[in-house]
Amino acid sequence: MATLTSVEQAFQHPAVGERAPSFSLPSVCGPMVDLASYRERRNVIVWFSRGFTCPFCRIYTDGIRSNYAELQTAETEVIQVAPNLLESARRYFGSSPLPFPFVCDPDKRLFAVYGLGDRGVLEFLIDKQGVIRNVTVVGPIDPVPSGAELAQLARSRCGATPGRV
Repeated sequence: MATLTSVEQAFQHPAVGERAPSFSLPSVCGPMVDLASYRERRNVIVWFSRGFTCPFCRIYTDGIRSNYAELQTAETEVIQVAPNLLESARRYFGSSPLPFPFVCDPDKRLFAVYGLGDRGVLEFLIDKQGVIRNVTVVGPIDPVPSGAELAQLARSRCGATPGRV
């Protein structure tokens, strides 16, 4: 049986079927964003990006923004977590705020909790009960999913809401 080295164990992210680690971080648009506040109300895609200075991440952000209404129809929110300083991010997004929360984790503590370290970009799809339903590694040569594609992923992995089509 293979065993993980201590380095591999240090970068293990939570797995599908596990409860997502909770967090509360400052948002570019104002109040703190608390993952637990979405429970029983919305699915959540927690997207760990390299921040607003990364050209790939800006393209990805635009892909999500382009069909954000589709995500809302799928009762799914996106929370972008980035290692930027809060005031720098507020200046950057000041004239063009995102429709979804952009939260700042400059010391990358939440990145560590979710097992990222300094590795690529990951997104976690979390259902309304707070359980991880999908984990995706996204790299600079991967196709950039649109909000519509993410909404379809949420519908297929988190199930339809009773009474909704």
